[in-house]
Amino acid sequence: MSLKKDEIKGMIQKKRNLWMWGLLGIVVLLFFMYDNPIKAQLGRFMGVVSPFIVGIVIAYLLSRPSDIIESFFRRSNHAFIAKKARVLSVLLLYVGLITGIVMIAQFALPVIVTNIIDFSSHIYDFYLQFMDTLYYQDYPTWLESILTTETIDAIMQALSIESIIRSIGNYAPTLVLTIINLSSGIINLFISLIFSIYMLVYKKNVLGFVKRVAHVFMPEKRLSQVSMYIGKSSAIFYRFIFAQFVDACILGTLATLMLTLFGVQYAILFGVFLGFCNMIPYFGSMIGSILTTIITIFTGGPQLALLTGVGLLILQQIDGNFIGPRIMGDSLNINPMLIIVSITIGGAYFGVVGMFVSVPLSAIIKLFVDDFLDYKERNLKN
Repeated sequence: MSLKKDEIKGMIQKKRNLWMWGLLGIVVLLFFMYDNPIKAQLGRFMGVVSPFIVGIVIAYLLSRPSDIIESFFRRSNHAFIAKKARVLSVLLLYVGLITGIVMIAQFALPVIVTNIIDFSSHIYDFYLQFMDTLYYQDYPTWLESILTTETIDAIMQALSIESIIRSIGNYAPTLVLTIINLSSGIINLFISLIFSIYMLVYKKNVLGFVKRVAHVFMPEKRLSQVSMYIGKSSAIFYRFIFAQFVDACILGTLATLMLTLFGVQYAILFGVFLGFCNMIPYFGSMIGSILTTIITIFTGGPQLALLTGVGLLILQQIDGNFIGPRIMGDSLNINPMLIIVSITIGGAYFGVVGMFVSVPLSAIIKLFVDDFLDYKERNLKN
C-alpha cells in the first residue's frame, strides 16, 4: 500500500514539475516577446559581456587542437616541457594561427583586394553595358511578350543612377553606425582573443569549478546524463564545423580553378565568395552561384554567364553527392526537410550565423528527442 502511495506522490510531483517548467517557459517567452526595462538592461549587459562570450566560443573551437598538441608535449622527456605542456600548446597553437593569417594576408589577400578595387572601379561601366544590353538586345519572341517596352522602362527607372543614389542616401545613417560598430568590434575582438588564451590555459581550473557547482545542484545520476549529452553535442558541433570548413575550402578551390579556366573575370574573388557561401548549408552554395552568374553577365556577357551557371551547377552536384558526404558522412543524420526548416528559422531570427548554427543545433535537438522517445517506448513495453 505504501508503495502505491509513493508512486502516486511521484506522479503528482512529476506533474507539478511539468506544470512548473511549462509556466516558466511561458514567462520567459513573454519576457522576450515584449519590451520591458529588464529586457533593455539585459541587452545592455549582453553587449558588455559579448567579448567574453566570443572569447569562450573561440576557446571552445580551439580546445581540441590545443589538447592534441598538449598530449605531444606531455610525452616529452624534458621535465620543463612536460610540466608546461598546457601553456606551450596554447602558445604554439596561437603562433601557428597568427602565422597562417599573416601568410594569407601576404599572399592571397592582396589578390582579393585588387579584384575588389578593380571591380568597384568598373561598376559604372558594367552598369552602362547592362542598361544598353537590356534596352537594345534582340530578345526571343517568347521573351518579348514579357519584356515589353513599359517593363524595360520600369526596370531602367528602378536601376537609374538617381534611384541608386537615393537608396544609398537612405542607408547612409546605417552605414555610419556600421563603421562605428566595426571600430568597436576590432577592440572587442582583441579582448576576445586575449580572454580565449586565458580560457585555454586555465581550462582545467574552469572545468573543475563548473563540475563543483554542478555537483552541488545536481544528483550524480542526472549529472552523468548531462555530461553525456554535452559530450555528444560537442562532438556533433566539432564534426559539423570541421566538415563544413574543409568542404568550403575544397569547393572554393575547385570553383576558382574552373572559373579561371572559363576566363571569368575576378575568378579568385568569386572562388573565395563561393567558399564562404558554402559554409551555409543547403542554400549557401545556391545563393553564391546565382550571384556569381548574375555578376558574370555584366563582366563577361550572357554566354559566359550561362557557361558559368552550368559549370557551378555541375560543381554543386559533385560537391553535394560525392565530396560533402565523404567528408561529413552520416554524422548528423538529419532529414533534408528538417535542414530546410532549421535554416529558415535560424536565418529569420539570427541571420547568417543562425543559418550556419541551426543545422548542428537541430541535430542535437533530434538527439534529445530520439532518446526521449526511446525511453518512453521502453517504459510502454515494460
